[in-house]
Amino acid sequence: MSYTTSIHVTQNDSDSPAPNTLLNISANSRTSVHINGLYYALSETPTEVSTDNMGSLTVVEASEGINGIVITISLDGENTVTVNPMDKNIAKLTALNTSDKVRGAQVPRPTVPQDLHYI
Repeated sequence: MSYTTSIHVTQNDSDSPAPNTLLNISANSRTSVHINGLYYALSETPTEVSTDNMGSLTVVEASEGINGIVITISLDGENTVTVNPMDKNIAKLTALNTSDKVRGAQVPRPTVPQDLHYI
């Protein structure tokens, strides 16, 4: 399982992409991630990264379970955004607040058939 966070930076005066823009990214705890295909070790100390030619930044964090890191992104120390990739999953779980909703919950089926064997 992994969490993927996509960030798109645009110009101030339009919705045009802001290519090669330097951002500071930090995490609420030390963890390893891939940002635009490169390995980074994030922590509470901000790491400077650059958006790609389309003003995008893609952060992928491998996870063994439901827990993920909270990411903070800032541009020049201003315009700070905090992203919690677990928000969607937590919202789904907290919506199961009655016995009928729990009974009606559906668990996704595996995408790989259980009877496949790998050598």
